[in-house]
Amino acid sequence: MKNNKPLGGRSYGSIPHLIGSKLGEHDKNLHEGQHNILTKKSRDKHDVIYVTEKYDGSNVAIAKVDGKIIAITRSGYLASTSPYDTHHAFDYWVKKNSYMLSMVVPNNHRLCCEWMHKRHSLSYDYLMNTQDELIVCFDLINNNDKRRLSYRQFFSMDTGTIAKPRLIHIGNPIQAKDLITDLNAKDYNHKIICREIPEGMVYRCERKGEFDFMGKWVRDDFEAGKYLDLNR
Repeated sequence: MKNNKPLGGRSYGSIPHLIGSKLGEHDKNLHEGQHNILTKKSRDKHDVIYVTEKYDGSNVAIAKVDGKIIAITRSGYLASTSPYDTHHAFDYWVKKNSYMLSMVVPNNHRLCCEWMHKRHSLSYDYLMNTQDELIVCFDLINNNDKRRLSYRQFFSMDTGTIAKPRLIHIGNPIQAKDLITDLNAKDYNHKIICREIPEGMVYRCERKGEFDFMGKWVRDDFEAGKYLDLNR
């Protein structure tokens, strides 16, 4: 296959930051109104706020296109064409597990994941009887209409050996400072545990059972890429 984008575009967009979150060079904040919906006051009873742990890795996706399982990068290119070895490792893992993944990912959908094959800024433990790759899935998106599966449905679906993100909060708006204790606590019921202080949290607003918008919060002292030199 040529070095193209099988989905016709990017696999996943960037998530804006909550006000007060640590910004990277090209990061942007949410609009204040959306920030307030996530953290202070909902519009009405139809808003539901989910907060999950933010993981440190490479944003990738497992897509099923016309019945075939393929590995793609965040920008939408085939992982096998990437200049980065971590994407080639992901492509190999997807091919090795294609049968299991074909049972998980519906046709013409993509399962968006964080691939933690290589340490970037944090290290993790994988708490399973059988060691597998460090990967967390966090979204299932229709390739055609871009609709996302609701988190109520997502957290109840079978994702095979792939972990889902640790769910820290579901319900009313809540400020990041009120969740830090829960974020930093070790949850030994979850498949993947951060050995250090987690990077932050991902907020998601769903309205009437449908995805609406997202935001993220990153701690002030998070050191991006601190392990990258050790990977060379």
